[in-house]
This record gives sequence, structure tokens and C-alpha cells, in this order.
Amino acid sequence: ALLTIWFSLRMHKHGRTGDYILAGIAAGLTAASKYNGGMVALVPVAAHFLRTGWRGWKDVRIYLVAAAAALAFLLTTPYAVLDFPAFSRDLIQAKNDYAGGWPGFSAVPFTWYLSYLWRHESLPALAALGGLLWAAWKRQKDALIAGLFPLGYFLFISAFRYYNEHTLLHLLPALHVMAALFFGWLLKMGQDRFPSRKLLVNASLGLLIAAAGLIPLITTIEIQASVLQVNSRETSRVWIEENIPPGATIAIESYSPYVDPQKYHLVIVPPFLPKELAWYQENGVQFLVFSEGMYGRYFADPAHHQAEIGLYEQLFTALDPVKIFNEGDYEIRIYRMPSP
Repeated sequence: ALLTIWFSLRMHKHGRTGDYILAGIAAGLTAASKYNGGMVALVPVAAHFLRTGWRGWKDVRIYLVAAAAALAFLLTTPYAVLDFPAFSRDLIQAKNDYAGGWPGFSAVPFTWYLSYLWRHESLPALAALGGLLWAAWKRQKDALIAGLFPLGYFLFISAFRYYNEHTLLHLLPALHVMAALFFGWLLKMGQDRFPSRKLLVNASLGLLIAAAGLIPLITTIEIQASVLQVNSRETSRVWIEENIPPGATIAIESYSPYVDPQKYHLVIVPPFLPKELAWYQENGVQFLVFSEGMYGRYFADPAHHQAEIGLYEQLFTALDPVKIFNEGDYEIRIYRMPSP
């Protein structure tokens, strides 16, 4: 995506045919890496028409961008053609998942993504917004070209009901570019306005940039420190190994601790909801393992998930509790089937 932006800026500045082709190739590779990243193809189109005006439709090089993008995509995703039925089926399924939402996800994607950017990016996100507003106010075409992808991509993914971190991550490098442009404008404006205090201006902006990098760094360190801690999926795994006899039939749902399939008979509970008690009895289940990664999404938002919570609570009440683990701020519940 960054290469697409780079060559698009060169297109706008120099108008060389080679840059058109390279921008198209980069856009095709972006789409092959992440389909919704294909939004970046808008950038070379915008760069072209900002340079040529509407007469650009008559310039064959804009069609070279499309041809180069299609070729790069097909060379790196050949089964889009070789097995088109499977490709189209899976693509439609992915689209439906994003459009229909995900079980337990009830937030508004637009506000959820804004909240995520504020928590994890903070100053860089604000600086990027400042860069976009500054570019629009000053009609800085190069900056508008660079900012088109992060803005367009953000609005695009916010239009769906499904949201997650890794869908948003693809716009961050371009967002950081916009933040850097804004900091550069601040520096120039400060030096122009206070020519006798350039050292103070430089030092002030340096501290601001350091803070912009420090806040995400602190968040990253905190997250990684928590990842390195032993959580209940590990402690419960050890407990199961030491306390449940080999050969026992154990039902597990997604995000549960690892249970050795060579030692135990496993019954996998299909996501995203538990089954009724009779289903476990019919499958000869003796022990049941529930994970916060599955049921926690519903209990975290009871206003929208009363039905799902009711299914879990009904099952928890009918079963015999064995042990609950809470290490690492992650809960695992182990139950036993009640005696007949």
C-alpha cells in the first residue's frame, strides 16, 4: 500500500509511464495480500486526475494502471481464475461475514475503530487527522493523495458490521505518513513564525514526536508483558492433565486450553453457542471446559445478548462445577456432567 502511494505521488509529480505501471503493480499486490486493501487502487486514480483533470480519461496510461494491477493480482492469486467457483464462493462468504457481523460483536464499527486508534495510537492518530485537515485547507494535492487511502479505507471498513484489530492495521503505515507530514508542517510553521527561536521550536516538536512514539510503545510493552504471563489456559491445561483420568470424554469450546487428544476423547462444541444438556449426554461427555474467549463476549454486553447469556447460565446451573481458573485475567470453567 505504501509503495502504491509512493508511485502515485511520483505519477502526480512527473507523469512518467513507468510510475503508472509500478503503481498498478503495487496496488495489485496489495489486493492480493488483503482483498479489502484493494481500496488503495483509488490512490493512483486520484493522482492521475489531479494531474490531468477530467481529460485524463483519454490518457491511456490510466488503463495501464488497471492492467498492471490485474496482472499482479492474478500472478500472485492464480486460483482466482484456475478455481474461480471456489474463489468466488469464499469471497462472497467473507463479504457476508463482514456485512452480517460476528456473534458477540455489538459495537458500532466506526466508534470502535476510533476508540481503538485513540487507545493504541493516540497522538499519531490526532496528528494524521490534523494532516488531512491541513491538506484540505491548503489544497496540498500531494498530501491529499497520500491521505486518501487511510481515510477511504477507514470509512470503508466502518461501513461493515464486523470489526477487529487486524482489519484496521493495514491503514496504520499510511496514517503514520500523514502524521509525519503534519509534524513537518508544524516545524516549518514554527520556524517561520519564530525565526529567532528555532532551537526552542525544534526541541518542542522533538518532544511532541517522542511522545507520539512513546505512547504506543508503552501500550505495546504492556500488552506483550501480559502475553508472557501464564494465564488460566495454561494452568487449567496442567490441572486437567493431573486430575482428569485418561480416557475421559471432555467437551471443549473454542479458545479453551489444549487437551491432549491422544489421552482424552474430545468432543468439539461448534461455535458460537453451547448445546443443550441432552446433546452432551448423547455424546457421552463427562467433563465440559468453557472459555471466556467464547462466552465472555456475551457476558461483557448483557444488554444485547440476553438470549446467549441465558443459554450459558442454564447450562452452568444444570452442571456440577469442578474448578474455575482466573489467572492472567482470563477465565476457564470446568464442569462435570451431573449424576443420572
